[in-house]
Amino acid sequence: MRHPRLVLLGTVLLALVVLGWAGFRGLQVRNDLTAAQSLASSVQQQLTGGDSVRAEASLPALRSRIDRAAGRTQGLAWALTEHVPLLGGNFRAVRRTALAAQVLGDRALPEAVAALDLVRSSKPIRNGKVDLAVLAHLKARVDRAAAAGDRAQALLAPHDGFLLGPVSSKVDEGRTKVVALAGALRSARTALAVAPSMLGESGPRTYYVAVQNNAEARATGGLVGAFALIKADRGVISLEHTGTDAELALPSKPVPSDPSAAATWTDEGSTQAWYDANLTPHWPDAARNLAGQWTAQSHQTIDGVIGLDPLVMSELLKATGPVRLTDGTSVSADSVIDFVGHEEYVRYTDNAKRKTLLGTLAADLFHKVLAADSSVGTLQAFARAGSSGHLALWSAHAAEQAHLAGSLVGGSLPTQDVPYLSVLTQNFGGNKLDFYVRRSVAVVRDGHGLLRVTTTLRNVAPLGLPPYMSVRSDQPTPPVPYGQARVGFSVYAALSSEVRRVLVDGKPQLISLDRDHGHRMGTLTLELPRAKDVVVTVLISEPKGELTYRQQPLVQSDVLDIRVPHRVVGR
Repeated sequence: MRHPRLVLLGTVLLALVVLGWAGFRGLQVRNDLTAAQSLASSVQQQLTGGDSVRAEASLPALRSRIDRAAGRTQGLAWALTEHVPLLGGNFRAVRRTALAAQVLGDRALPEAVAALDLVRSSKPIRNGKVDLAVLAHLKARVDRAAAAGDRAQALLAPHDGFLLGPVSSKVDEGRTKVVALAGALRSARTALAVAPSMLGESGPRTYYVAVQNNAEARATGGLVGAFALIKADRGVISLEHTGTDAELALPSKPVPSDPSAAATWTDEGSTQAWYDANLTPHWPDAARNLAGQWTAQSHQTIDGVIGLDPLVMSELLKATGPVRLTDGTSVSADSVIDFVGHEEYVRYTDNAKRKTLLGTLAADLFHKVLAADSSVGTLQAFARAGSSGHLALWSAHAAEQAHLAGSLVGGSLPTQDVPYLSVLTQNFGGNKLDFYVRRSVAVVRDGHGLLRVTTTLRNVAPLGLPPYMSVRSDQPTPPVPYGQARVGFSVYAALSSEVRRVLVDGKPQLISLDRDHGHRMGTLTLELPRAKDVVVTVLISEPKGELTYRQQPLVQSDVLDIRVPHRVVGR
């Protein structure tokens, strides 16, 4: 009888020794990864600053730390701890985090540094021309970096088991950064895949540039307040025309729509009215609407549509420096968002003059981008804009659009049935009060397969706004108090999702249901008084898996409190 007890005791002691060793080893790994994280931040800052020389010099120390961390998670003892009930998942998560870091350090970051060095030395953008041969070499580097980023992200797939608080927070923090990096690399890979042909490698191309104003929100950003036509021919880019919405006309009949498009938006006039063209968040539909409407007006063939907003302008102005308008006003990276969304309406009471200046701003920025001395700064600005969700591209050419469709810059709704959520607010009052709408979104589980989405909307419009910003063009009867906004609120969910219940300020509310490219969506109209909160709660069924939250491109990003495994797309 004593022998089995001794065996049991020995087994327990061995397990304790192994766990004790693994705990000590785990602390060492944590210290290595913490040091590596600091070094990685330095490399990232050097890359952002365009300093490929210092970034390359920093790589050996970073890789040494990462390799040490990954090496400590190998071997039989560590493998055994991964099978310990309850706690084993923590060791497995730490090992996968270390391996993901190793993939980035050994493959993704060196290729990114080499790509930056190539841009710095070759300067692919000069005097209004893009060197397409350099882009081909750059693509090879970025393709390898993006593949490594995808591999690292796959290693950090969400963990369904129990994780200790300190482990969970560190793993989540690392995963957030890896997802952001992988997403940026994928966007760069997509851009370089389509750039040669879209820049006129095989002949001239004409693009419609929609300048969106988030002060009057739409699903893809904002009302198209200005536009431009640009031409690309074998890498040479030229500005053909700039205009404002005063120049845009309504076609005599709607442009063709995708059969999968939501009737909610086509019935509202998205296929016939430029001011409603981007009510849908599915950028290909919005872009086709804008292109088709312009073709009907001008009889000009459009090869693609580019959507941008003041945040994109801000990123570009970081590379070019300020633009000075004809009246002497200087618009910089720090001021352009406030200028377009607020200051222009306060400063210029002459509406025609204001719109002309907005068109001038877009034209001057275009010329400064092409004349910029730093190809590195310009490409980095476009990369930041692309990963923000505020820059959107659509191509009328099927092969190019196939590349764009699956990327953030392509702006398409997902085609797979995966957990998905996007909250949209759009201006239904015909004013500019969305510059002052603030949103917070909380997501929690509410029973099996259900999510409770609580959105708090607050209108922080100040007193004394000019009438063009504050007065409602929908002419409500009876008149509403000063500063009260009318908002179209929509929630988009997964393909198989259903909206189970809707409350507004705690009271049951009917919602209009529809499907947009298969996605369940619901829309209702809200009155949003100044200086008050309106709370919308939606109960939604969702498929199993990691939730993707798609941030609508707005003046300010949502304040998020998402308490389920998730990733945020856009900002």
